[in-house]
Amino acid sequence: MQPAPHFLSPGRPLDIFFAPRTIALIGATESQGSVGRSVMENLLHNPAGPRVFPVSPKRSQVLGVPAYPSIAGVGQVVYLAVIVTPAVTVHKVTLFPSDQLEPAYIS
Repeated sequence: MQPAPHFLSPGRPLDIFFAPRTIALIGATESQGSVGRSVMENLLHNPAGPRVFPVSPKRSQVLGVPAYPSIAGVGQVVYLAVIVTPAVTVHKVTLFPSDQLEPAYIS
């Protein structure tokens, strides 16, 4: 996997959060009422939005989108990771190599 660039646009460092090209949604799920499903639906409803990579070790797809067992399995540059797992598991999902990802947002 190629490392994510430090910034998407020169002079626009916040684009990495507000206009990422790709997002890995760690903890994506189809469970009704879950944060993982709500965030996934919101990301998918934006036709001009970033490409979304659901990350879930228990699912092969989430809401019709192919899922990956880990962020390393995505195989493409991930500009932003959004972590929507229960608080007690966040420390486990943040143990990915820093050269595969720049920022992460924990919901």
